Amino acid sequence: MAVSAPDSDAHRLTASGEPPESDWRSQLRALLSVVGSGCIEPTAYDTAWVARVPHREFPDRPAFPQALEWLVAHQHADGSWGTRLNYYHDRVISTLSAALTLARWKERADRGAWEDRIEAAQRAMRRDAAGMPSDPYDTIGFELILPALLDEARRFGLDAPYDAFATDRGVARMREAKLKRIPPELIYTRHISTIFSAEFLGDELDVERVNGLQDENGSIASSPSATAYVLLKDPDNLAARDYLAGVLARSGGAAPAVDPIDVFEPAWTLYNVSQVWPDASRIASAIEPHIAVLAGELQRKNGAGYNSYFAVPDLDGTSMVFRALTWAGAAPEPALLAQFEEDDHFRCFPYERNPSISAHVHLLDALRAAPPFPDRERMVRKVLSFLDRSRTLRTFWFDKWHASPYYTTAHAITALREDADLTADAVYWIVNTQNEDGSWGYYATSTAEETAYCVQALVTYGRDRPASPRMPLSGASPELRDAIRRGVDYLVSSAERIDCRYTPLWLAKSLYSPKWVVHSTVLSALALAESF
Repeated sequence: MAVSAPDSDAHRLTASGEPPESDWRSQLRALLSVVGSGCIEPTAYDTAWVARVPHREFPDRPAFPQALEWLVAHQHADGSWGTRLNYYHDRVISTLSAALTLARWKERADRGAWEDRIEAAQRAMRRDAAGMPSDPYDTIGFELILPALLDEARRFGLDAPYDAFATDRGVARMREAKLKRIPPELIYTRHISTIFSAEFLGDELDVERVNGLQDENGSIASSPSATAYVLLKDPDNLAARDYLAGVLARSGGAAPAVDPIDVFEPAWTLYNVSQVWPDASRIASAIEPHIAVLAGELQRKNGAGYNSYFAVPDLDGTSMVFRALTWAGAAPEPALLAQFEEDDHFRCFPYERNPSISAHVHLLDALRAAPPFPDRERMVRKVLSFLDRSRTLRTFWFDKWHASPYYTTAHAITALREDADLTADAVYWIVNTQNEDGSWGYYATSTAEETAYCVQALVTYGRDRPASPRMPLSGASPELRDAIRRGVDYLVSSAERIDCRYTPLWLAKSLYSPKWVVHSTVLSALALAESF
């Protein structure tokens, strides 16, 4: 099956004797010129925190009225805030944060209108709280942040379903267990990631100690919500004010989940680019600036995080940066990967409650891309064992960094190309869960992002895959080729792709969408399918 991009001239040869790039490849190459800008769609959760901050000289006015206006304009018809998907942790934490912001400022607006909004939000929280057990993972810091927000809601007299929140999945117990894992003296240090969710400290914040953790850009862990929280406690923190003003200027008056993402964005984009150009020399000039950024990150931190400011390296970022550098011809030190090893798995962050499955997938990719070293095969076996026992229904994979199993499963199929026994059932699951219109979407909503992951996975799996009684799906299988064709047709006509506005699926303190990362996934899927 050869799927041509619109207006493709792939039938002609260039002076070098090779066909020119298709439109999809050209778009993917062109995208590399804007990657690094850190483009993330705003979230209601973070915008609500920023909208709370009072003006420094006139504390009865918001410092960032545009954030408050955005928040009011983005309440859903059912009274909630958050993503359009039925991901209930996102809805609950976003709605509670937004309702508290309106409660703080309601005397500044038409009281009746805002009271109606707050009442609608309370009804939405009661409804969405009942759905939380169906979510595969909590949002980041949920067990720490929610109790602090509930304490504040009580002070404002909000009618939140406190009993349901307190008992669902034992949120209070989870908070206690999480804090017991963390030595108290580490909370105000750069050695762990907890400060990203600084707002969980509520009224217990030590302003002096937390200001010592402020990054060069004025943020607290590059989190707009955590930075706004600290600014509420320390109104004279001008660096924090400047950071938030810059964030809003870049994001149209609202706040994203994190800013910047100058490591995460290029590393994940290059992952998608490398699927299309396995030989990095074919695209060397376009990737060179990004490779330099990633190499600098690895050198500074002895690992990689989600951006250049955050001091804590993690397994996922380190693996993806390691893989990108290896693909580009560098030779990073394998000890960078080994530093995350535990007895029966690899940790992503210190003191985490559960390991990241997608980080193990990316670690496997990095290990197999690296030149041989003494511990490589032992580490690979440990990763394979972890992935084997981490499958949902012994078929596919979820992860705590992404709401959709299609993300982790598709990346696993690519990383496990040498271990088809682990992925055969996952491929069947992908083919059998495709929607009538050619799309995929785990939450009863079709998305271009999930569809792109599935197309990537099926193309990768189908390349030169011989059929067998155990694995009858192969590159020659009509079922697999038809699934790819229908997925491509959906992506070509997708309004999300055309408008470059994607449904939030990534898990931070609420769901968010890293636009260029997702767009590179879609373009990569379309380019891969052309040559299949």
